[in-house]
Amino acid sequence: VLIGEKTAGYVTINDGFVINDSISMNLSIGYNADRNGKVYTKAITPDIVVKGLDNFTDLQDDTKIKEALKWLNQHK
Repeated sequence: VLIGEKTAGYVTINDGFVINDSISMNLSIGYNADRNGKVYTKAITPDIVVKGLDNFTDLQDDTKIKEALKWLNQHK
């Protein structure tokens, strides 16, 4: 289950290629897919959308983590 906010839409898989000693490039080579084989070509919308401020300094006060813990406790 995905919990959080819709992604920014950057769903391509990128790979770097060396052309010579001074030139390299990054190229989009595919799209992301989930474990069921669904390919995402646009932004990914989570199963449970939670909008709110992130709190990376106090994870116990992070809105998305609170929602994830709530979901985990309901699905033991």
